[in-house]
Amino acid sequence: MEEFIKSEPPEDEELVAYLDGELEVDRAREIEDLLVRDPGTRSRLNDLERTWDVLDRLPRTEPNDVFTRSTMELVLNDASRGLQRTRAARTRRLVATAMIVAAPIIMAAGAFWAVRQKQEQPMNDLVRDLHVIRNFEIYSRIPDIRFLEDLRDSGAFSTDDSSNTEAPPK
Repeated sequence: MEEFIKSEPPEDEELVAYLDGELEVDRAREIEDLLVRDPGTRSRLNDLERTWDVLDRLPRTEPNDVFTRSTMELVLNDASRGLQRTRAARTRRLVATAMIVAAPIIMAAGAFWAVRQKQEQPMNDLVRDLHVIRNFEIYSRIPDIRFLEDLRDSGAFSTDDSSNTEAPPK
């Protein structure tokens, strides 16, 4: 019993490639075997061959200046759009790179500032409480905070004293 090799029916592009002698030898043999067995494929190949023959008989025209100019304008417009897309992509990459470079620098600067603020805080507290430190000896003799509050409320603590950097705490 003769065994037939089943192959997929060729597409029109493949049949045209067969007509032009552009197929690999093995695939060309498969199509030839199929042409012997399948009248539908053989008919389609004949139709394509006649179509190419008719196209070959059509008169050839040379492009005129208008055609050449419009074609060149299309090519130049397409090239210009491609250049604009390339520039936009380059700008996006540049911005992304700048952000990638700037982010660690900004984070390091922020961390430096936060650490510096934390280190300066004890000094800031001392400056804020300088009037209390200067008068600590006097304040330590006062037995009750209520006495100081009464003095403050009476206006005894003057804010125009140049030796004080701030008014006493409330």
